[in-house]
Amino acid sequence: MPLGSCLVRVNLTALVIDGVDADDHPDSVPLSATLALEPMVKPGKMLQYNDAGVAKLKALTRIEVEIGPLGDIVDRDRDYVKVPAPDATTTNMSELQWRAKFENVKYGAKAVQVDDIFFYAVPGGEINLADHINVAPSSTAVQIIRGPRGYGVVDVQNDDGELVFLAGPEDDPAAQSEVGRVAAPSANVTNSAVAPLVSTAGVTRDAVDTRVATVGDQRYATLEAAAGLSEVVDTKLSKAVADQNYVRMVRLRDLWTPYSREVYPASDVLVDKYTTDHNEGGDFSASIKTVPWNSTTQQNTQSSQMVAVNPSNVAGGGMNRPTPRTLGAVIDLEWEISGNVLALMTALTGGHYDSQVYVSDEAGVMRPLRSRPLVWTGADSTGFRLIKFATRRTRRIRFVGQANAAYYQLVIPGTAMVRRPPDRTLMLSLSDSFLEGSGMYVAGSAETYSTASICDWIQERTGWAHVRMGQGGTGLLNNGSGQNIDGPANGTAGNPVPFFHDSNIDKIKAIGKNKIRLILINGTINDGELWQSKQHVIDKLTAGLNKISSWDPGIRFVLWGPEPYNFGEPGAAENLTNVNVARTRAGYLDVVAARKDVVGYVDTNNPADPFFYGSGSEAAPNQTPQAARTSTDGIHYNYAGGQEYAEQCMSVTGSFMIEAVREQVA
Repeated sequence: MPLGSCLVRVNLTALVIDGVDADDHPDSVPLSATLALEPMVKPGKMLQYNDAGVAKLKALTRIEVEIGPLGDIVDRDRDYVKVPAPDATTTNMSELQWRAKFENVKYGAKAVQVDDIFFYAVPGGEINLADHINVAPSSTAVQIIRGPRGYGVVDVQNDDGELVFLAGPEDDPAAQSEVGRVAAPSANVTNSAVAPLVSTAGVTRDAVDTRVATVGDQRYATLEAAAGLSEVVDTKLSKAVADQNYVRMVRLRDLWTPYSREVYPASDVLVDKYTTDHNEGGDFSASIKTVPWNSTTQQNTQSSQMVAVNPSNVAGGGMNRPTPRTLGAVIDLEWEISGNVLALMTALTGGHYDSQVYVSDEAGVMRPLRSRPLVWTGADSTGFRLIKFATRRTRRIRFVGQANAAYYQLVIPGTAMVRRPPDRTLMLSLSDSFLEGSGMYVAGSAETYSTASICDWIQERTGWAHVRMGQGGTGLLNNGSGQNIDGPANGTAGNPVPFFHDSNIDKIKAIGKNKIRLILINGTINDGELWQSKQHVIDKLTAGLNKISSWDPGIRFVLWGPEPYNFGEPGAAENLTNVNVARTRAGYLDVVAARKDVVGYVDTNNPADPFFYGSGSEAAPNQTPQAARTSTDGIHYNYAGGQEYAEQCMSVTGSFMIEAVREQVA
């Protein structure tokens, strides 16, 4: 009989001041958080499980999941998580209580406190954590708990140094259950041991606290040595700090300030469209201000390395060129604008152009202006994305524009104000075209956009600025030509180069020391058969990381992939068994284990649990997970596939530990 499990759900939102909508009631907005589910058992206590007559031991562990953009649990594509629910049928436990802890709870950048929730796992059952909270009207009210009538504590027992509290019917010990436990007082803590250390006539807690150093929860440990404890602690602590053994670590997600996935209130948006006449509403008739593409004082260009499309004609617009290749990347700019109307002047490429705009709401949380990027399907033109709000206030505006389309300037009325907003935490990604959006629009696919790439989902999830150093067809070895050549494809400057080519490293160094918090390296399938062995992977990756860390040792790295794509026939499972992919995985795992500056690896192509599998694409549908997630070009994701892959990868990435404060280097 299998071990039972219990399904757990929750929806977590905050009530905030009414925004710009039709009513005047407080708004309900999702909270971001980590939900940690902890079994209420003594550390080290094992679950004994009878597996068809064979006794097995199972450790009960803490389970962590993310609270996603809608306030629900996010576990792959599920809005729930299951926890073990043992009972006396097959285990040595009649029931198991769990504690639900909400960690790093935020509304935008604002911290929110949520009390722990306790519940008993019901085999085969479903738990809504909202049914198990304390529902008293205030902290001073009579405490009322929802659920069946309970019992008071009827017994306290000593279990191997812990006091175990039991509740239940007094006349039926078999029906009593554990409701909590604490460590029993140490046997050597006695009046006779404490008395010599205090000068008061009677031994009191306050008197002891003035003489005995507090170390964690062990308030009275090693009392006999207390007289010299402070000197010992000071000496060891100073040495530990000097050795950097006591750096405070946090999970990556604790440093994020995610966007809301709820669209900016439509009631506050009067106009949002492409037009060739920015003054069609008369808002710019009196006077205008402009912020050109190359301004560094009135716009934030953290995520874009802006250069002139034509170096001999600065007025001809700018492009984002973060890598040595001539081809540009998605444009990403930010402003702080006081007013209610703006026009973003850009080249509208014929047939298809798309862009996305993010706007800060009244609480400062960034939201997409639309649920999808706004698309232009007209002829080639120089035009504007014209936006007008119903209310006048200061907003942070972020514009993400299609790659390889010239961007010219921001236009606002002369009465408005514009400032450069503060920098965000900065990361960058080294990848092929799978992450970066320059080639994400694929004509004929059900839904694809240039400005809805995995990089965009990463920015929404983290709230960080993001330099997109993606180059199609490249890898650690591959320069985009399918060959292991440490130079530009075809030997021509301006063509793609491998991730760690010196010209790419120079682009990273141009950003400056102490600026980059994290570099994401997407382990691409493009290197494929170019790998000679696992050691080849280790050597190449290590050498590349050393090029960066020797320049700025404060940078940390995360590795993803390679992507679990199968380009063979249906059922061939090439993505799970290919020897070259296996070499990449094995090499990455060894590097992660060996290096402190690599904080984690997202194993998307684990044969035991790939992020997707199958074969085909929208062009050759065969009812497999890969086909449903892949656009008609057969090598890039569609909108749904990219969103899901990014969510899966970021859920894992967020759990990696990193220094709370970045190391500053000279």
